[in-house]
Amino acid sequence: AAVHAKGVLLFLPPVRYDEEKFTKYDSKTKETHWTPEALKFGERLAMALAALAGIILRGRSVTPPPTWALESSFSTTEEEVLHSEASKLTKEITSLQLQRTTLEQRLEKAGSIRALLYEQGKPLERAIREALGVLGFSAVPFAGGDSEFDVIFEAPEGRCLGEVEGKDNKAINIDKFSQLERNLQEDFAREGVTAFAKGVLFGNAERLTPPSKRSEAFTAKCITAAKRVHVALVRTPDLFDPVRYLRSHTDVAYAKACREAILLADGEIVVFPQAPVSSASDVREGEADGAPTGDVTPK
Repeated sequence: AAVHAKGVLLFLPPVRYDEEKFTKYDSKTKETHWTPEALKFGERLAMALAALAGIILRGRSVTPPPTWALESSFSTTEEEVLHSEASKLTKEITSLQLQRTTLEQRLEKAGSIRALLYEQGKPLERAIREALGVLGFSAVPFAGGDSEFDVIFEAPEGRCLGEVEGKDNKAINIDKFSQLERNLQEDFAREGVTAFAKGVLFGNAERLTPPSKRSEAFTAKCITAAKRVHVALVRTPDLFDPVRYLRSHTDVAYAKACREAILLADGEIVVFPQAPVSSASDVREGEADGAPTGDVTPK
C-alpha cells in the first residue's frame, strides 16, 4: 500500500479462481451463475477487503487477517449472528431491487404513448400500433414477398392500411403518397383480400417542437392528394389524449367514436372526439379533494 497525505492507494493482486468450480451454466435460462463455493469465496474476499479498509481508517499498524483466519471454525457466536442478519438484509435489498426494476419497466411502458408526440421511424410506428390497439383495432405491421407496410389495422367498422412519417421541422409532404397508393394496390392484390383497405397517413410534423407551437401538419399538396385518393390524415399528437383517456377508463362508446373518426375521414385531417375527461383533470380534481381519485392510473 502506498500512503499519501490525503488517502491510501492499495495495490491488489488479480483475483484468480477455478471457473469450473465457481460457475455453473443453466441451459434452460442460458445464463451463467455463481456456485455456492464462489459465493463463500466472495464473502471471504469482501470481509478481507473490509478489514483492510478498517485498518487503514483506524490508522493503526494491525495485521490484516489471513484467509485461513476467516474460516467458520474460527468465527465467534456474535459474528455468526451478525452475519446471519447481514445475509437477511442482503436478500431484502435484492428483492427490493427486483421490485424497483419491475416498477421502472412498468413506468416506461406507462409513458410509452408519449412517443406519439415526438418520435419518428420505427419507434413512432410501434407507438401508433399500440395506440390503435387501445382504440380497439387489431394493428400489426406486414412484411411479405416484396411488400412491407407500416401497419394494417382493422375493427368491426372497417379495415385500414397506414403509412407513418415523422419530420424534424417540416410539414408532411406529398412524398409518402406514392408509397401509400402503391401499398394499397399491393395489399389488394394479396390472396384473401377482397376489398381495398382504407388508406391512412400518420404524420408527426415538426416533431421536436411542442405540439401547441407547431404550424400546419400537412402541406397543401398533401391535403389535395389525400382528397383525390380518399385518404385519412392523422396528426399523431392528436392520438395522445384519446389514448391516454382510454388507458385509464373503460369507454366502449368513445373508443368506437374514435375508430369511426378515422374510417369516415375522406381526404381530410381526422378530428377525434374530445375525451369526456382527461387524466390530467382527474389528477387535479383528486388533489383538490386532498386525495387521488380512484380510477386514475398514474402516468
